[in-house]
Amino acid sequence: MDAVFLDPSRRSGGKRIFNLEGLEPPFSELMTLREHTPSMGIKIFPGINYEEIPAGCEVEFISHNGLCKEGVLWFGDLRKTLPTEFSFSRSVTILPEDIHIEEQEVDPVPSGEPLTYIYEPDPAIIRSHMVEWLAWELEARKLDNNIAYLTSDRFIKTPLARVWKIEKVMSFNLKKINRSIAEHHIGHIVIKKRGLPVEPEEFQKKLKSVKCGKEGTLFLTRCMGRKMAIICADLNCIYPINKL
Repeated sequence: MDAVFLDPSRRSGGKRIFNLEGLEPPFSELMTLREHTPSMGIKIFPGINYEEIPAGCEVEFISHNGLCKEGVLWFGDLRKTLPTEFSFSRSVTILPEDIHIEEQEVDPVPSGEPLTYIYEPDPAIIRSHMVEWLAWELEARKLDNNIAYLTSDRFIKTPLARVWKIEKVMSFNLKKINRSIAEHHIGHIVIKKRGLPVEPEEFQKKLKSVKCGKEGTLFLTRCMGRKMAIICADLNCIYPINKL
């Protein structure tokens, strides 16, 4: 047999499994097949802990319509990339655009104040630790070293990230946020957050939207360690997608 592809069950008792040995059959049993068939693919869950990924394989994260749906571990001749930064290699596939990206070594991306646009990388880009690569492609920088939001003065509509235009930047303060919501005449508020211990559903109840106002997006995040709120206009439904 030249190669084998395995699709183990990733649920137990109706609940999702979040560790390799919890798969059915267990991952250790699946790996014994490599003694006879070194070239192998194993479908896994996208939230896999990097510490569980075996050395020498390629992990591929697959996204569909902006959601990271699944991962696959590739072994032997089925690998398209070889390990560099980690003991395993990484790749991303974006669907339905059918874009495949292999890991690339890039220089670290600096962090800085918000510019004209905010980009949120596709979850598969984030899971694969390719945010820095995307930042260089977008001529962007990070808002914070530990957060996956990017900011740039360059606008590009790409299936690799969602994009918003920044309208107001302020410190994380409820009074300032509500005042800005009124100033920008926002009636429906979408909350996005990274890096802050905030429950969007609970925080939403504290916001004072404007009757018959426009839709806006409120980012609650950190910028170089500081708590920050950013009001944006969503551009994702306005402009057509162009590939990088």
